Amino acid sequence: CEGFPAYHSESCGRMIHTTDESWGALVGIDDSFAEGFLVGGPMGFSCDVAAFPKKYKERFKGLISDYKKEREFYRTATARVLTDTSSVTVIEYANEDLSTCIIQIFTKTTYAQSLLLYPAVACEKSYCFGDTVRTGKDIFENGILVEEIEQNACKTVKLYTE
Repeated sequence: CEGFPAYHSESCGRMIHTTDESWGALVGIDDSFAEGFLVGGPMGFSCDVAAFPKKYKERFKGLISDYKKEREFYRTATARVLTDTSSVTVIEYANEDLSTCIIQIFTKTTYAQSLLLYPAVACEKSYCFGDTVRTGKDIFENGILVEEIEQNACKTVKLYTE
């Protein structure tokens, strides 16, 4: 159980826990999975962080720096679970006026390459999503298609008003 990113319940007695799920058979995760959990709230490591390879330490320093820029958003955001299955958990964070919405898609074993999601949006607003701008009404009625979903990873999507 040395270092990061390998987690395995049989070799080190650790499991990754989500809100109502224990994925004890998870053998390994993409770095994005741990990073996704870190931005949503406090997370502890059950291994020696000082033993992480230098590249991981640098990545976490950058992640902490980025988080500090959005700390107030996460401190006051409302978290909603959009879906929670044995293979995919989707959590949405949105501020009170729904001008910013950050969606995290945590996957275990899934063969889906895309997901259609319906986040909380204000119908009267326009949202930037990737390289496009869509109305809240359009998103409310048709959802957003998130592509390039990978197994054992976290994909983060941000919608924001201009």
